[in-house]
Amino acid sequence: MKTRVLSIDGGGIKGVVPARILEYIENKVRTSNKDYSISNSFDLIAGTSTGGIIAIGLLCPVPGSSTKALYSVSDLLGLYKDKGHLIFDTDIFDKIRSADGVLRVKYKKDNMESLLLQYFKDIKLSEFLKPCLITSYDIFNRKAVFFNKTDTETGEGFNDYFARDLARATSGAPTYFPSADIKTLGGTTDYSLVDGGVFANNPSLCALVEMNKLQSAQAKDAGQPYELSLSDISLLSIGTGVHTSTKKSFTYNQTKEWGDLQWASPLIDIMMSASSETIDYQLQQLYSCTNNGENYIRIQPELKRSSTEMDDASPENIQALLADVDEYITNNSDLLDKIADMLMIQSAVIS
Repeated sequence: MKTRVLSIDGGGIKGVVPARILEYIENKVRTSNKDYSISNSFDLIAGTSTGGIIAIGLLCPVPGSSTKALYSVSDLLGLYKDKGHLIFDTDIFDKIRSADGVLRVKYKKDNMESLLLQYFKDIKLSEFLKPCLITSYDIFNRKAVFFNKTDTETGEGFNDYFARDLARATSGAPTYFPSADIKTLGGTTDYSLVDGGVFANNPSLCALVEMNKLQSAQAKDAGQPYELSLSDISLLSIGTGVHTSTKKSFTYNQTKEWGDLQWASPLIDIMMSASSETIDYQLQQLYSCTNNGENYIRIQPELKRSSTEMDDASPENIQALLADVDEYITNNSDLLDKIADMLMIQSAVIS
């Protein structure tokens, strides 16, 4: 059975990038289907950190509906454009006390949690429109955690969560925000969680494995044999942009005697970008060596004007991010239009 997977990277305020690209695709399809939503075209949507927030937003239903999306991608892009500065807001005294994130977290959780409550209210994971993969990391049990709607089908709520709690859990980047303390809806189990970007800033490979697991379970339920075939799984992976010419570089002489304090800030950025690049390489090889290269698309715009900092939510940087991604859209309109056309055909068949 042919399936489609959408995966969205982490990257803080640079969530503007995948949101703008998806807005372009969604609006393109809406020229022929005004009720279309991105979630209509994918069998599983995955996200880490800011990508997790976007994924959750795409999967939230209109109250009482099991098919209609609550938010368009334009709505979610507005979260970054109009309210991103509230998430990354601090006063000069907190900045001094935290030593800009060295001695304590840079930002309080209050503004973020208030916005997540505003957008996601009491929507539950079990109510999502499609299966998902939202990443986080359990710092108490020291293990990766993957949240999926399909896990809520058993357990009488012990595997169910509020969407706002999942958004908080996947985006609690160490040094930037406090870790998240969330509970299941069916019990009092506590989980201490941090940003999924610490192990899967690019969740594409995790999403591929999850889709394989779902297909295997469906085949088993139908009494049919199952074998993984990448010809049956199309994967669209969208990054939050890369600063090819302006990214931070570090020389041997700079770093040869660094200790914990000096490595604290750059290490997070290095780990996240290295993780994303490695996963992209692995997927390129997996799909190409099985002659299914056309089924894997990685979109990773080059950022030339915007800041390298994932918490620079200034109006100037938001505009710079939009300028960067709009340049990418202009230069790659053939690819994006091809993706939109494929989704348009599928949308017409479904409707």
